[in-house]
Amino acid sequence: MAGNRVTKDAMGKLKPPASGNRVLWDSRDKGFGARITAGEVISFVYRYVINGRERRYTIGVHKDGKGGPAIWTLAAAREEYVKLRGEVARGNDPLEGRERERAAPTIAMLADEYLADLRGKKRPATVKEFERMIERIIKPKLGKMKAAAVSKKDMERLHTSLSETPYLANRVLGLLRTMFNLAVENGERSDNPARSGKFGVQRYEEEARTRWLSAEEITRVLAALDECPNQNGANAIRLLLLTGARRGEVLNAKWGQVDFQSEAWTKPAHTTKQRKMAHTPLNKQAVALLARMKPPGAAPEDYLFPGKTRGKPAHSILIRRTWKRVCERAGITARVHDLRHTFASHLVSGGQSLHIVGKLLGHAEPRTTAKYAHLADEAVQEAADKFGAMVEGAANNGQAATIHKIRPGG
Repeated sequence: MAGNRVTKDAMGKLKPPASGNRVLWDSRDKGFGARITAGEVISFVYRYVINGRERRYTIGVHKDGKGGPAIWTLAAAREEYVKLRGEVARGNDPLEGRERERAAPTIAMLADEYLADLRGKKRPATVKEFERMIERIIKPKLGKMKAAAVSKKDMERLHTSLSETPYLANRVLGLLRTMFNLAVENGERSDNPARSGKFGVQRYEEEARTRWLSAEEITRVLAALDECPNQNGANAIRLLLLTGARRGEVLNAKWGQVDFQSEAWTKPAHTTKQRKMAHTPLNKQAVALLARMKPPGAAPEDYLFPGKTRGKPAHSILIRRTWKRVCERAGITARVHDLRHTFASHLVSGGQSLHIVGKLLGHAEPRTTAKYAHLADEAVQEAADKFGAMVEGAANNGQAATIHKIRPGG
């Protein structure tokens, strides 16, 4: 069919082959053609030679063989053909570029690469939380998109779709930001579409999540723990309350880390958030609890809370299920992590300095403990009020002039 022009009439007369495909090549625009398959799909193609190799590039589908409207028009295909011919003249291979684009990583591939790089660098609990966000939110919504094609608008749409859970929305945005940082480092992108701030995606305002139990609530929780059928899980919760430790630190603790004589707990670096060894004093109540828990003949390498699998620590579900039952029985709503806030808040409101409480909690930065500063102010105010009351009492007992007669500067 050589020597013909590719026109609308000519394409309308194309007959599908019994198998494979046939091409109507344009006699004037060299390399431009219309291809029809046995399934009656008509596409525009471009045949060219580069570096001694003949290549065929599919510009786009004209008719899908199902009777639908034209997808690529003849005019648009010719315009694209001119662009492609210019690329070849400059020594660029359009097909190579398309193949490279197809091989470019998707968001799902980027996420898998990021998780693989993360393992061994972050705590298992952190990795598991990232996996949950990736599998439940990021992959279903963005997984098939090319990482290089994602825009700020895409990030804003995803962020907005999670507006009913602002905390989660911000965590997902933060995770995507670190993932795209990896893409930038690998040369797969030149910018980060998930950045936040003035020129990026606007984060949601988050309500403070700090919740701590009152003395009366602690009494109810302790009573519920005593009635709990799973005393192994109950002991883990008691230890969390008495030490302010993180859940992972408690579940990964071994008997060799507990020094009953010096009343201290040495946490290995791999179990702490800061990846640094921590030497934490234990109060007498925690020491007594541990002494009751310790089985006869316990080896230093044995876990305080061994799991069902030999040589493995207990799973976090040990605490979650028990804590859910305890909260129901005690009539409270709180998270396991709120036990850590409870430990810190009562210490600070009782007059302990933020520095000491930060040390007990294992905070690497003073600003992390600063969220309890208002409680320290309350303790200072209470101390000042006590002193004022003492002076007032002394005055009323006739041991000094009444407080009201004291004049400034006098």
